Amino acid sequence: MATKVLNVSLRASVIPYGLIAQAAFANVETSFLDTAEHDATLGHNGQTITDQDQIARILAEKAGGIAQGTSSTPDFLKIATNLRGNLAFPELVAILDDLDDYLAYRTYLIGHDLSSVDLAIWGACRGTPPPPLCHS
Repeated sequence: MATKVLNVSLRASVIPYGLIAQAAFANVETSFLDTAEHDATLGHNGQTITDQDQIARILAEKAGGIAQGTSSTPDFLKIATNLRGNLAFPELVAILDDLDDYLAYRTYLIGHDLSSVDLAIWGACRGTPPPPLCHS
């Protein structure tokens, strides 16, 4: 599985912190481009991947710590995708409450060490755009 480089646009609407952290964790080179058609792209197996969810899964697999959704372990990459969306406050609170409950007796989402999935969730929380300003 040849993963070459993660390219991140400096003009991205929201900086993909999670992807940048996941790439560093998986020892994948990251470059920052001033002009780019997509917020992030990943060179993988001779293809250019532009979907951030697919990039996150590839980087998590490369780092060797991906959690498939099971009855006991939620699909954290799907949760990261939901956090990156434009959520209403009650939806956001519900997701964060679920994460808080899951982490009540755990330090990490998966296992006993930092994983790529932890970084994906952190990046989704960190990269959430601020709400629009309301003027009255």
